[in-house]
Amino acid sequence: MKKTLPLFFCLFFILLNENSRAQSTFSKVYTILQTKCTAGCHSGSSPSGNLNLSGTETNVYNAIVNVNPVNPEALGMAYKRVKPGYPHQSFLLKKINNYLDADNGLSSIYFGNNMPPYPNPPLTPYEIDLVASWIIHGAPQSGAPVNDQLISDF
Repeated sequence: MKKTLPLFFCLFFILLNENSRAQSTFSKVYTILQTKCTAGCHSGSSPSGNLNLSGTETNVYNAIVNVNPVNPEALGMAYKRVKPGYPHQSFLLKKINNYLDADNGLSSIYFGNNMPPYPNPPLTPYEIDLVASWIIHGAPQSGAPVNDQLISDF
């Protein structure tokens, strides 16, 4: 028993250290939003949909998670910009879905267009699945609940 206890603690601290160095899932989502959404649309003094995504990770997280959308139709359906655990009630995901999930598209003409708008390229299936998986796993600001390699392989 004396020999296994120190080994257990060594393995525990190695795994703990590995997890602390891993990039959080939200950091990856944040990078997608910065790359695909801020150029000309969701930044500056009057961002589209009153959604400014150009701030720090914390600013962007606070602007999207459990926040009401400004779209009256989405607001009337009790959607949030991102509703942790509920991808079909997360308006941001509906806007970026680009027909990847047929059950989670923009079901109303009042929801507006898919994002990013044409002629900008839509998010890739990997990027959409990463955002959806992050939401399904509770949209945490830290930690890496999503295995993005599994998304890539799928």
